[in-house]
Amino acid sequence: MLKLTYMVLILATLPNVALGGPTNIRLGYEFAWGENIGWTNWRDANGGDEGVRVETTFLSGFIWAENVGWINVGDGSPVDGVRYANVDGLDSGVNIDDATGDLFGLAWGENIGWLNFDTRVALRAYGQQARLDFASGRFHGYVWAENAGWLNLDDATHFVACVPPPVIITWASMKEHDTGNWLAIPLDPHATNDVVAVESRADGIEVIDVTVRASAPFAVTDPVLAVDANNPGLTYPANLSPAVIDNGDDTWTVMLEWSPSLPDLKCYVIDLAGCIPDLVGDTDCMVRGVKGDVSGNGITDMGDVANLKNANEQSWHSTNWPQYDVTCNGGLIEMGDLVQSKTWGEQVPFPQASCP
Repeated sequence: MLKLTYMVLILATLPNVALGGPTNIRLGYEFAWGENIGWTNWRDANGGDEGVRVETTFLSGFIWAENVGWINVGDGSPVDGVRYANVDGLDSGVNIDDATGDLFGLAWGENIGWLNFDTRVALRAYGQQARLDFASGRFHGYVWAENAGWLNLDDATHFVACVPPPVIITWASMKEHDTGNWLAIPLDPHATNDVVAVESRADGIEVIDVTVRASAPFAVTDPVLAVDANNPGLTYPANLSPAVIDNGDDTWTVMLEWSPSLPDLKCYVIDLAGCIPDLVGDTDCMVRGVKGDVSGNGITDMGDVANLKNANEQSWHSTNWPQYDVTCNGGLIEMGDLVQSKTWGEQVPFPQASCP
């Protein structure tokens, strides 16, 4: 294998374009190998001021290839402000699917013509389409250039990586069970319909914790809304200035609170898109509020009473089964939880919440 050597950059004659800012490619992770053009450097154009920059939905800046010159991945100003249209050279560049990380669109090489970053049709079946892994910030897969062959982003040793953008890794509905003992009901951001998680405990949905992986501190900039999934005109803003807690491992917990708690017997969509700068990936999650529905099927009925009776007889503990501790007393699941669930179920005939 050829040994990686330092690339000498020519800084004098970059095209005059409006870039989004200096590169955010990580030092030491800037090189990718082209089968017919050799090493490419994604970071050091004009001392880093015009190197590749990874934005939420597109790339901007320049790659330098010692053997073929400059490659322009985009000017940082797509016409619609979101993605390059790639219908002509005036609005061309490389885009990022902010849900999957897949790359698509075109880059222009001054001596090799167009490079096609959209290799999904050809390579997705093999897991080798050009893409960005949001969690690590590194690129994977292969890019195709008609006049230069494959550009390899998938090498295990020499690869391109950026400072990763913020991405959500977990959601949970939180309750305090006895003093200081906060317990979570995990939420699945991919769930829909009848498998959306249920907050079954007293006072309904009050606190949603969102764990975000991010390389730097951030603030929640816009009001966060809980939107009635079945009536989007009904919105419930979370308390302003939610706490953002540093967990010490490049993850942060955003604590969203509603005072008073969200109305029960509803399905909600909570979306942080636009609320955390540069957030990528899956930004929303659904949750249902149905007090007493320990089975999580969206209905408080005698089946929940039977489940609570069994939990009491089996000495289940709230630490492992927080959704069963409907009174939030902590400790073992008690008959009081059963009575409370039965009471809530009798207040409204078959109280339920469904999600679209």
